[in-house]
Amino acid sequence: KHTGYKVLNEVEMLKGADNMPGKWQLLIFLGQQTILNLQNQATA
Repeated sequence: KHTGYKVLNEVEMLKGADNMPGKWQLLIFLGQQTILNLQNQATA
């Protein structure tokens, strides 16, 4: 561990995911939400 190391982008949802698989699931979910939002904007 680095001393005084701070994560650049802290995401509240990611704090709840302690392990890597949990974080990956969250990132995939957030990516899907972003894609859906972009698709909805494109059709609007």
